[in-house]
Amino acid sequence: MIPTQLFPALNLRMKCSISGPIDSDWEMAMDQLTVMVEQDMNDRCGDYLGNQGASTTSSGSDARMPIFQENQALDATARKKMIDWKFRVADHFGIDREVVASSTLILDRFLYKSKCNDRMTFKLAAMSSFFLAAKIQDQSQLTVDKLAELSRGEYSVKDIVQMEHMILQSLSWRVNPVTVQSFVHSFMNLVPIKNAMIKRAVYDRAIFFAELCLFDYSYVEKPRSTIAAAAILNALEGIDGGCLTGTACETEFIQEIQLLTALDLMGASLDMVREDLWYIYCISSQYHEEDMLCTEPAKDIMKGAGTVNRIEACPSSRSPVSVLSRKTTYSSQ
Repeated sequence: MIPTQLFPALNLRMKCSISGPIDSDWEMAMDQLTVMVEQDMNDRCGDYLGNQGASTTSSGSDARMPIFQENQALDATARKKMIDWKFRVADHFGIDREVVASSTLILDRFLYKSKCNDRMTFKLAAMSSFFLAAKIQDQSQLTVDKLAELSRGEYSVKDIVQMEHMILQSLSWRVNPVTVQSFVHSFMNLVPIKNAMIKRAVYDRAIFFAELCLFDYSYVEKPRSTIAAAAILNALEGIDGGCLTGTACETEFIQEIQLLTALDLMGASLDMVREDLWYIYCISSQYHEEDMLCTEPAKDIMKGAGTVNRIEACPSSRSPVSVLSRKTTYSSQ
């Protein structure tokens, strides 16, 4: 039984894609994947919260970091709240949720370089990186005036624009990072599923895992390719209905990735990421709602209607419930 005090630790719910995964040209998709893996390896972020003791008065971009006032130190909780805010804004304005992922990667790398350690500056950097990522992905629904208005007077248009320029300079204009969602999209070409409906179910679930991982600060230093592979494997695990070959499907998928990318996905690190993703999923509103529907009559109705029961939420040795005993930062929130 999941402790009720954990709900709703995360309010995010899954948002199904309109078209689902797109089968790309094989050679082009593999070429893109090769470039993505290289970018993932060369564009990592470090533990900026663990290095807050470093000075913020050094030369270069650090010296230009604006400190507006003394306030609470930046921590993982503040980061999680800001990500939740960005998801709510994205859904409200109809912005692609991958903008949240891109902006978070931009923000994390900027904070690692700038050594920002106060929440006032962090919030401004989070808003500015969100606006920057939206512009890059041509999501014009959100203007800088609307963003300033959403800050409720905390920041002006000038503040947001100045911070945007600072982020661009600090990152040398490298502000189009490869996201976990990008890897999920490419990896889906390697999933041995022919049924389009089932493949879309796996894709939507994997994308949701990719969105959830943003909330956990420990994923900042993890390879995005590994997180994406774990997300797809977890999504495959949740498929029910006798339409897959279980472990054989997962094994074939991993082998294809390793053959084409030379990524090592057979170690314990992948299993750890998968368990952590299940835990984060378990404390989301999405899991709570599906757990309430996970009764035998409901399952019979779903199967009788010919639909795909996409999540095995009831307690079992392979369900997310089995990993709730893991000690994580969410258990105390």
